Amino acid sequence: MPEKNYLSPEEQILYTAIDATGVTDHDTIHGLFPHYTAQKINRLCHNLIAKGYFYPLKRGAYLVNPRPSQQPILKNPFTIAPYITNGYLGFSSALRLYDLIDYESFTIFIVTKEKSRHTTIGNYVYKTIAMGRKATGATYYKNLYVSTLEKTVFDCFNKPQYAGGYQEIIKALIAIDHLMWTKVVYYFRSFGSKSLYQRI
Repeated sequence: MPEKNYLSPEEQILYTAIDATGVTDHDTIHGLFPHYTAQKINRLCHNLIAKGYFYPLKRGAYLVNPRPSQQPILKNPFTIAPYITNGYLGFSSALRLYDLIDYESFTIFIVTKEKSRHTTIGNYVYKTIAMGRKATGATYYKNLYVSTLEKTVFDCFNKPQYAGGYQEIIKALIAIDHLMWTKVVYYFRSFGSKSLYQRI
C-alpha cells in the first residue's frame, strides 16, 4: 500500500544521512549516530527494508535504494562486492574497471581464498572464485579492492573462462598502456603450472 512508503522522522534522518553511499552497514550507521543502540539500528533498518528503501545484502549490511522498491536498484554493481564476501574484484570485472573491455557483464567476479559460490542480486550474479594462496595481488582502485593489472593478466590466463576467453584477454592486453612484465612473469612462475608458463 502507498502509505507504507512514508518515512518516520527518524527513518528520514537515517536515510538522508546515508542514501548517497549506495551501501551501508550497522557499523557505518553507528558511526553516524553513536547514540543509537543496536536494537534501535535493527528496528530502523527493518522498517526501511519493509518500505523498500533498504535491500538486505547479508546480516547487518544493506543496499540503499534511491527510491522505494522491493527489488534492489544498483547504481554501481561493483560496490556490492565487499558485502558479498572477503576478497577483491578480478577477471573480467577487473578488466572492466580498468576500462580494458567495453561490454557490461552481468556476472561480477570476486577472487577469494574461501570456497567458490554465487549469489544473485537484482540482474547481477556475484560469483566468488576460490583461489587459495593465489588470492593475492590486490590494490585499491576506484574506491574498490581489485586485482592489480599484472595479477589480472595472470588470473585471466590461468582461468580464461572467467575473462571471456583468450580473444577478450588478448584485446585487453593490446589496450594496456603500461604493464610491469617482470611482475607478470613473477606471478606465472610463482603460481602457474609449468605447462601454463611455457604456453603463455
